[in-house]
Amino acid sequence: MAEEYKSTVPLEQRQKETADIRSMYPGKLPIFLEKFRKSALPQIGKYKCLAPRDNSMTGFIRGLRKKFKLDSTQGLFVFVGGRDLVTGDTLISELYERNRSEDGFLYLVYNEQPVLGSN
Repeated sequence: MAEEYKSTVPLEQRQKETADIRSMYPGKLPIFLEKFRKSALPQIGKYKCLAPRDNSMTGFIRGLRKKFKLDSTQGLFVFVGGRDLVTGDTLISELYERNRSEDGFLYLVYNEQPVLGSN
């Protein structure tokens, strides 16, 4: 979906959107969140969301786990741009500064996996 979004919405429009978001909500960062194409999890209702800049990824992932109602036998993993695994101790603001796209969104992909030791 991210590639489709990037190919159908001009860069200048996406940049204006993220600039507007950041000026309206200075304590939050714009994120484009989608599921991994082979994931059994549903797509969250909206692809675009805001995350508090001072939150860690642990808090962000905890929120996703609640939304999906995952139990302890299911692991949830988040990747930047679909390729680099994000660690829980990373602040969203650090992740955003290092990995945001030229349009101002941080593109994240989520996927579930069974946890080691589960039956």
